[in-house]
Amino acid sequence: MIERLAELVRRHAGFIAEATGYLAVSVAALAIDFTVYWLLLGLFTKAFVPAAVGYAIGLVVHYLLASRLVFAARMNGRGIAAETPTFAKYLASGIAGLAMTAAIVWLASDVLGWNALVAKVIAIGFAFVAVFLMRRYLVFAMPAREAVA
Repeated sequence: MIERLAELVRRHAGFIAEATGYLAVSVAALAIDFTVYWLLLGLFTKAFVPAAVGYAIGLVVHYLLASRLVFAARMNGRGIAAETPTFAKYLASGIAGLAMTAAIVWLASDVLGWNALVAKVIAIGFAFVAVFLMRRYLVFAMPAREAVA
């Protein structure tokens, strides 16, 4: 059993390393998002403005960290101009994650009557996995010639 698990880990070491790095980058970006939100909250009468600003800054920070640390091998040292299509796909995947989160919270909390915090935690888990997979296989996809190696 242990040998089988060790072989599985060896076979999927790249995926595990990327997923672990992505989790760390996500925690860092979330901390920045929340800090910006918290700092701006007292300056605005409506909470959605600091929430949107924090989310946007967190998204940019997440992209910079993910593209330089987690998916760096897939970026092949591209310059900023060459990154524009990748960043656009990255934003689209973020919007997809946001839509998924909103839909899950709506279904679980508003339709089924679950606790809103529980609904949000469940949504975060599903969105995290879905967005990571989108970003790994679509946004930061390896060129076909490199993926075979």
